[in-house]
Amino acid sequence: KNETQFFRKGYFQVLPFRDRSGRRVVTFLGGFGSDFDPEARMKIIFYLMDALLRTDVEGQQKGIILITEGCCWCPSTAGNEKRSNSSLSFPNSQEGLFFIKLLFESIPCRVVAMHHCWPDRPAFRLIAKLLTVYGVNGQTQRLRLKFHIGDELEMRYRLKSYGIPIELLPITETGSLKLVNHNYWIKTRKQIEQGLDSNVTIIECPGTNDVVFRQGTSSMESPGNVQCHDLILTLLEEKYRGILTPTTMASASSVAENRIISITTKQQQFIVYRLIGIILNQFNGRFLEWNKMRNTWVQMTDEGKIKQKASVLLCSIDRRCRRRAAPAINSKINAMSMDVAHQSLSFLLTTHIESEEEEENTMSVDAGFEPRSFVERRRQAVQQQPCCQIGWNFTSPSSSSDRNGQKRSRLY
Repeated sequence: KNETQFFRKGYFQVLPFRDRSGRRVVTFLGGFGSDFDPEARMKIIFYLMDALLRTDVEGQQKGIILITEGCCWCPSTAGNEKRSNSSLSFPNSQEGLFFIKLLFESIPCRVVAMHHCWPDRPAFRLIAKLLTVYGVNGQTQRLRLKFHIGDELEMRYRLKSYGIPIELLPITETGSLKLVNHNYWIKTRKQIEQGLDSNVTIIECPGTNDVVFRQGTSSMESPGNVQCHDLILTLLEEKYRGILTPTTMASASSVAENRIISITTKQQQFIVYRLIGIILNQFNGRFLEWNKMRNTWVQMTDEGKIKQKASVLLCSIDRRCRRRAAPAINSKINAMSMDVAHQSLSFLLTTHIESEEEEENTMSVDAGFEPRSFVERRRQAVQQQPCCQIGWNFTSPSSSSDRNGQKRSRLY
């Protein structure tokens, strides 16, 4: 009973989602002070590590990550303001660094990295050096130790650079513990171990390729949802690449402003079928749904429901993409229109009317007098091109001098 109460305090918690590499993340937020039972603490840690990777093949392959806070060395009477007003009580009088070394060596899983986020105080710097020398065994284990010493914001950004979802850390800036996800995890483990419901498949933590659906949230903390979002964008880009030709873009500019051509219903169904096939067959992923009654993730087996959820997700992403891409499409349409207008203007500028002198030089003396039409690029026309009506009669002047003295108006 005392161990259960100790465990429910939330000093040792698991994040509800994996990091970007698919590793489980465990946080140590207390329980290492002098007023805690070391035997009960070791039992809790052993049970937590065993329950995490007991049936999780992906977790066994990729390992876990440990995160410790500076308040884990504080006594239980420190209150909520543990990060600012904390009295350090390390080492414990009942144990030393040798027992901590044995603890990490006997953990039944592969620890990939240990991130220690501590405040910038001389005592914590001393603990960091002691753990590096006496807390681990071998050079390989020392390389897995990562010490982040500084203020809270700086440590959060450093953890984020390693792919850890910092928004899911169960501790506030003042040191208060968050117990919502921890209580959900305890209820989920109880349902799995006792086998209370065999009609559904309960999932403790979604995998890297699993797509989760929860009402009211996008669940972008899950790596599977991020991967699904990128896959939908790729499929939409391939589809729009075949739709947005110069002809369709010109027609889209005349239909309405700030709008682009959308995909049809058949194309949407094709994308949904392709999306589901890639996730299930190529990625070996699953579609999970949050069950409000059980407060856990449940695997979806109904194909119609999966298609409905995927269609809604596709429509929402497509709507946002078209809204963002509308200014770019309109600018491209305007650029194409300006290009066409520029080509027409260039064509008109290269076309001119010959002057009277040029026209007189190109006319033969023996040939009859006849008006000439437009000539392109200052080149002499091969044949005479009359531009007047057929019924008009022109007579040739008697001599070239009389023709030079005669004034004629330009014909357009």
